[in-house]
Amino acid sequence: MTSQSGLSQSQDVEDIHKNAVKNGDKTYIDPVTGFTCFTELAHLDRGVCCGSTCRHCPYGWSNVQNGLRREPKVKSGDREA
Repeated sequence: MTSQSGLSQSQDVEDIHKNAVKNGDKTYIDPVTGFTCFTELAHLDRGVCCGSTCRHCPYGWSNVQNGLRREPKVKSGDREA
């Protein structure tokens, strides 16, 4: 799906996330759903994966119960990316 700017929704979200992190924000509003999303900074402050398959989880979803995983940026328990 493409937005009014011509970018895909995932590109829009990634740009919004990148700008939020650059500004030191821990959340941003998803332009499609209107939901508040945690940035990677919020997750790093938490210190561990919460297990909720968060979009910007730097811990690779290490505590997700159904076995879903992705490449982590940091080990769960580490606070620096």
